[in-house]
Amino acid sequence: MSSGQLKPPLQKPPGYREDNTPVRRPRPRKPVNLPPSFYKIKRRSACCRTCCCCFCILTIILILAVAAAGGLFYLLFQPRLPEIHLTSINFTKFKVTTASDGPVLDSECSIGVEIKNPNQELKIVYDRTQISLSAADGNADLGKQTVPGFTQNKNNVTNLKFTMKAENELLDSKSADELKNGFKSKSLLVDAELTTGIGLKGSGWTTGTAR
Repeated sequence: MSSGQLKPPLQKPPGYREDNTPVRRPRPRKPVNLPPSFYKIKRRSACCRTCCCCFCILTIILILAVAAAGGLFYLLFQPRLPEIHLTSINFTKFKVTTASDGPVLDSECSIGVEIKNPNQELKIVYDRTQISLSAADGNADLGKQTVPGFTQNKNNVTNLKFTMKAENELLDSKSADELKNGFKSKSLLVDAELTTGIGLKGSGWTTGTAR
């Protein structure tokens, strides 16, 4: 190679950087602006959780308070249900005849019912009381009567009288034979059902009646 020819420039090694070359720095990322509804949903869910927790706590406290009050009431008064007995039933009329539609019943009877309040500290309040009488496995309706409500004193026995009537009560032939034979032999079986509502009454307070 002659001295007149130029030498090729040397290649720069990888990673070489001149001092006056500006350094490119990465641009900072702009903060992402979330929609306002995102924060509202967060606040709303937190509020719902708080309300649910408060509701559950209040419900538990209320249940415990009611249970404690009921237990204290039972310990103080020891309430007992009334005792009800059917004391008498007397038929003044009982006739089974045959009509154009079939056998019919005409009857009249008086019923005595004894109700005892065994509570020493509580009165018992009775709602309207109804008694119904039937025979022949419920196929013969012997009548029903209703008496108005009343209040029974503590440790008291009350006797009620009911008058039952059945007029032209249509029967089937089997029930008619059962009633006639049972009444003649004094072995007639009757079913008495008494329906009422009861409540309790103390000194200055009264509960509602419940059936």
